[in-house]
Amino acid sequence: MTNLHQTYPQNHIQDHELEHDKRLVSQELYHKLLSIVEAITKQNDTSADLDIQDVFAFPRLAGSHLTLHNPALEFVKSVCAVLALETELEDEVRTLKCDCLHLMGVGEFADETLFRNPCERLCFPQIICSHCTFCRNLDFCRDPDLMPVDGKTQPWQCPGCKKEYDKSLVDERLTKEVQRRLLAYQLQDLVCSQCRDVKMENMSRHCKCGGTYETMESQSEFVRKIQVFANVAREQQLECLKETVEWTLQHC
Repeated sequence: MTNLHQTYPQNHIQDHELEHDKRLVSQELYHKLLSIVEAITKQNDTSADLDIQDVFAFPRLAGSHLTLHNPALEFVKSVCAVLALETELEDEVRTLKCDCLHLMGVGEFADETLFRNPCERLCFPQIICSHCTFCRNLDFCRDPDLMPVDGKTQPWQCPGCKKEYDKSLVDERLTKEVQRRLLAYQLQDLVCSQCRDVKMENMSRHCKCGGTYETMESQSEFVRKIQVFANVAREQQLECLKETVEWTLQHC
């Protein structure tokens, strides 16, 4: 009995918070989001001035890999993807997203309505500061303190001692990673396009099931991943990495 009396108030509080969140999404956020989407859509349709179009253009960052053209749609997809992290709000978020898409004239089940993270990752683990030995992971596409400001590269500072990282060492490590991925791509196994069995016989052109063989990682997928390294090299002015990825993209 004691445990029941202790847990009941906590459960009651959680139910009350959930009901509050549902009302927040279905009422307050619902009307605000619809008005914002309508304003963005009108602004995007009527902005004939090139200067205004440049202001509303999607930024091209090192991790950018999608072709984006509809600001209102991307705004709705991002907001709803965040709200959908709370599984208890699934029905309210679905209704919100559906009505916003209807306002924009986009079908609910169109492929373009699926959320995809517009920024790739290029994370390197266990970068050790040579001054204080502080260890951290560096994501060259998503860490704000690594990104250029107004097109100018910023010093990469250690969070522990505020000293700068040695960019030449990072450049060398990124270059070796590109070389490692190129070698792995060249030495990868072939698999059957139908049954996905790994090719065991060197001379056979077709699998026993009749399917053709293909690489486990396609050329387009490999080029897409290496292009992220190229973007980072250009953005951060890493010369050694830049030369390596240029040669790799020319010969793959």
